[in-house]
Amino acid sequence: MLPSDLRSAYADADRWLRDHVVAWWLLLALVPGGTYAAAEVALSDESPHSALVLGVVFGTTFATMTVAVQRWRG
Repeated sequence: MLPSDLRSAYADADRWLRDHVVAWWLLLALVPGGTYAAAEVALSDESPHSALVLGVVFGTTFATMTVAVQRWRG
């Protein structure tokens, strides 16, 4: 793929995600939250339940703040 094709595909995906706020929010919550939970289990030997709770809290906070700021900025 050419760089211009990648830029166009990225712009289309970005526009679609911003038009579908629920999908955008879920993606923003699941990826960082899941990564945070996995890191807690792997690096600090946290229990899976505790790591899941921390991941959910982190993911929802991150997603909510990101979507809110993006909407506020226009």
